[in-house]
Amino acid sequence: MRVATQRKPLIAAFLLFLSMSLRAGAGELSSDPVIQLDTQMHNSPVYMMSVDASARFAVSAAEKQVRVWSLPEGKLVRTIRPPVAEGVEGNIVAVAISSDGETVACGGDTSTDVNNYHVYLFSRSSGKMVRRLVGFPGRIRSLVYSPDGRTLAVGSLKGGIRTFNAATYAPAGTAAEFPGDARSMDYDRSGRLIASSSQGDIVLYDPSLKVIARAKTRSGNWETVRFSPDGKLVAVGSNNGLNVEVLSGDSLQHLYSPALSDLKGGGLGAVGWSADGRKLFAAGSAQIEGRRVVGVFEDAGRGSVRWIKAANDFITVVRSTADGFVYSSGEPSLGALTMEGRRIFNRTDVGIGYRDKTVRVSEDGSLVGVVFPNRTMQYRFSLVDGDFDEAAGRDGELADPVRSAPGINVTGLRTREPKLNGQRLGIDQGDVARSMAVVPGGEAFIVGGDFTLYRFETGGRMIWKRRLTATPWAVNVSRNGKVAVVGASDGTIRWYRVSDGVELAALYRVAKFDGPRKPWVVWSAKGYYSASPGADSLIGWHVNNGWDREAYFYAAARFRRVYYRPDIFAYLMKTCDESAALKLAGGQAAATSITGVLPPIVRIFSPADGAQIAAGSVPVRYSVESPTGDPITSVRILVDGRPVPQARDIVLEAAPARTTPAQSAGKNVTNRTADVPVDGAQGTITIIAMTKNGASEPASVRVVRKGAASAPADGYTIKPKLYILSVGVSRYNKHPENNLKFAAKDATDFAAAMASQKGRLYREVSAKVLTDGQATRANVVDGLQWLKRSATQHDVAMIFMSSHGDNSSGQYYFIPSDFDKARLESTSVLFTYIKDAVASIPGKVVVFMDTCHAGDVLGNRGTKAIPPSIDGIVNELVSAENGAVVFTSSTGRQQSLEDPKWNNGAFTRALVDGLTGKADLTGKGRITINMLDVYISERVKELTQGRQTPTTAKPQTVQDFPIAVR
Repeated sequence: MRVATQRKPLIAAFLLFLSMSLRAGAGELSSDPVIQLDTQMHNSPVYMMSVDASARFAVSAAEKQVRVWSLPEGKLVRTIRPPVAEGVEGNIVAVAISSDGETVACGGDTSTDVNNYHVYLFSRSSGKMVRRLVGFPGRIRSLVYSPDGRTLAVGSLKGGIRTFNAATYAPAGTAAEFPGDARSMDYDRSGRLIASSSQGDIVLYDPSLKVIARAKTRSGNWETVRFSPDGKLVAVGSNNGLNVEVLSGDSLQHLYSPALSDLKGGGLGAVGWSADGRKLFAAGSAQIEGRRVVGVFEDAGRGSVRWIKAANDFITVVRSTADGFVYSSGEPSLGALTMEGRRIFNRTDVGIGYRDKTVRVSEDGSLVGVVFPNRTMQYRFSLVDGDFDEAAGRDGELADPVRSAPGINVTGLRTREPKLNGQRLGIDQGDVARSMAVVPGGEAFIVGGDFTLYRFETGGRMIWKRRLTATPWAVNVSRNGKVAVVGASDGTIRWYRVSDGVELAALYRVAKFDGPRKPWVVWSAKGYYSASPGADSLIGWHVNNGWDREAYFYAAARFRRVYYRPDIFAYLMKTCDESAALKLAGGQAAATSITGVLPPIVRIFSPADGAQIAAGSVPVRYSVESPTGDPITSVRILVDGRPVPQARDIVLEAAPARTTPAQSAGKNVTNRTADVPVDGAQGTITIIAMTKNGASEPASVRVVRKGAASAPADGYTIKPKLYILSVGVSRYNKHPENNLKFAAKDATDFAAAMASQKGRLYREVSAKVLTDGQATRANVVDGLQWLKRSATQHDVAMIFMSSHGDNSSGQYYFIPSDFDKARLESTSVLFTYIKDAVASIPGKVVVFMDTCHAGDVLGNRGTKAIPPSIDGIVNELVSAENGAVVFTSSTGRQQSLEDPKWNNGAFTRALVDGLTGKADLTGKGRITINMLDVYISERVKELTQGRQTPTTAKPQTVQDFPIAVR
């Protein structure tokens, strides 16, 4: 075999490299925002994972993202976002982290030009792109850094293997005639490289890419290859059978194969070694009792084996850590175990897998249900009501997919050659038909392939084809024939227009959640959305910044004022047109593109996450970038989710003059430093910047004080003061038709329950109780100002509000006792007053809202198809910049119920009972936010027989804390 190495002058290669790096890249890259899921975990199989030499960080790749995890605890510390394009362009299939853990290389379908693929290099600590390598003639298949950190090897389809000097990333060598594409590569400590090809070849190279030895895999297919730590052995894993080989690290001669037993089916394609080389790891699709296992072989694979159950789907990579090993899987999951099998961490996809499940739909597609193979209903969701129903057996309105009709007999599903009436169906070459459903009327049918959705007519002619971002495992069609509904591999349910395949909406629900209610978000193709409390961070907008910069990403919550529109979904299935639904809901499309109203970006450079600090203030270095060039109007610094007004903030380097968004990427940046006081044993510092476009995503680091004593059991070093504003309105001066029975009593009972905490959890309790005639607009506003003036960063503030509320006009109003329908704005308490008070209070803030009582206080609900939802108000209050913990009496558009037999509203009855002891779920005498949430949720559902579902939301920047003691 002829091998091209460094025989040509390196300066010529370096000049060629520079010319390629300076090229514009692979075609035009759109800057149009793209909606992406962001569940803090991958939602498709994790095929590649890499660990640095010290096992401090793991990086994993899936979808169009790279995630960085700290080891050994498995905490997500960063999501790296390369440029993306429509379809598969931007999918990351190869990733490597440098030996020092500072640089992350990634690649895959990273181009819009099939002859010029890219490898992106990112700073692990900042997430910023530091370089782009270009000119690869095919998809990037594998990446690996040498143990000394000096070399990066890149394997690509059609491009063989190329190596680069990791100091300058100048070309170092080329093995252009490598047989096939390099699917797996590894370095040993001496700089030798071993690679396995798609054609079953294994090639051993010296550091200059001169061939040392060759071998063929036993299966003739590509296999995984890994050097032992001393380089004397090479483990070869097989994806095509229960076979693992150990070869000589010098000659590639077969030495031995570990003894395998007790396994069922599958392969062992993932191999690795312990740090000392004494143990060999092997894993893959092989399983024991339904779980995929990792085999830990003693004596480098010659001795006994311990099979450790690890994942629920095929294992793709195994790497050694200080305590054992870390693995990735197709579940998807990332986990770590000790050599003895003790679980260290397990991060799994939190969504619903739709493989082997049935999606049932209503007549118009607005109501969907998901059914297990045993026919038990998993859930139902209504686009109209914006709510879930988990009761099995209540599915009479829903229908299964129809899979055959006269003239339509599709066979060969789950193969690459499906047939219609015995003739091959024209899906794409290499695609697999995963699902199908007949369109009512029998004149057409829908087929789901891998990342593709097709519509065929009865004779087999393709009518349309749509590329998707996930595999449609399940498909159904509404009985009216207008909407196709898909259960996809990324955990979403998606609605498509049958006539032309245009996507109308998508739904994601968190299935694995510790709280009593599972978060969900639904969004339209243009980005209008509805979300349960706290769930508007599950999706966001990815905005490209060209080929040579990391992309921006903003959670949907950043654009809540424009894009939070739960009302349009009631009309979407009726019209099958987003613009028409928006018009019927009484609104217009956003006047400005998201790229014109991007909020700022904050990056914290020091201290590092988890850093130990001395007592007193912490110097924090950070930068603020304004993508649109708009001036930064303010910077908020929080500790444990609450503002720190005395933090000293200094601008070190001013931003340049305003530029256009297209010119401003990476330019409108100011570098700053702030001295932030952290009083406790540990704290989370969060920085949020503001422009006229809104607040940035919060940037946070956790710090720990050196030698600090652990926090006391109640969570407070010094007992705080408690300030309460409790408002309840049962009597309305001008509109007695809206009177309530127990709202005033609810406010009094809540204040009394918390007053009993004086001298226990709180050293003092100061309450302002406003009921009926006292609860005027002026008094409520004064009460909010009193809280702002009184509570310090060491105190706790609580707001309890029981009355009517109205947000039918798109703005929320709390209805006081002296309101006048004819003068709503001047006689009601605008939500802005509540929000500003919450954001300004430096201590912890807890809000209890019971304002969803039955009754159309403004008399205009008849003009609306659906009642307004409370969820948007909750999401506003719990955003990081406002930072409140919020309890609401009901969810979405539900009504709050009250009954004489409870002598309260259901919510307050459960709340008071919980605070006075019944929410002490552990029996340790402490009642925390999370405990109270669980108790209230179950108790209210019990009292109301499921008609009312309270909800609780807490910012990510605020940890669970005690609210009362017994």
